[in-house]
Amino acid sequence: MAQLTSITDGCDGEIARLKFLSSKFGAWLDDAFDRYIDMLIVIGMAYGYWMISQNSLVWPVATFAVMGLALLNYLPAKHRDIIDRKLAWYGPKFKRPGRLLLIMFAGITGLIFPTLILIALVSNLISISRIIVSVRENQNSAKNKAQKKYSQPVSHLSYFSLKSPDRDGSVEHAQKPQNPS
Repeated sequence: MAQLTSITDGCDGEIARLKFLSSKFGAWLDDAFDRYIDMLIVIGMAYGYWMISQNSLVWPVATFAVMGLALLNYLPAKHRDIIDRKLAWYGPKFKRPGRLLLIMFAGITGLIFPTLILIALVSNLISISRIIVSVRENQNSAKNKAQKKYSQPVSHLSYFSLKSPDRDGSVEHAQKPQNPS
């Protein structure tokens, strides 16, 4: 079933592009449905494993896996290329086709619980790494903006923007000096 979703997921975007019907909203919607289906697959794996083994540890692991999968793609778009470049260590291995291949392998071998643990650990590790990189990039861009803002030459400042306190404590615009001519 997981492989069928992988095949149909690849086809719908291609059909939209061939018919010139692709859009940013369609890509976003496709991605949202992919996350939803991934979560349902993990819940189905957990339920199937629980029905066979009655091991209640599967539920916290599955919850952790679903949380990691839900967070995988939610990060600021302006940092996405930087994040992908800095986190290239995981490469395409744990993107959706890789996860679905891992799930197929788990179904064939019967290693459902270890696969759920692996999905939970890796998806959360990648999500947390992306959040950390995104926060750092956001701080760097804020520093760069501040440096640009305060590194402008003084000649750009208007004389009338300078303020000085008056005797009564109120702040008024400074007077423009008179030309002595």
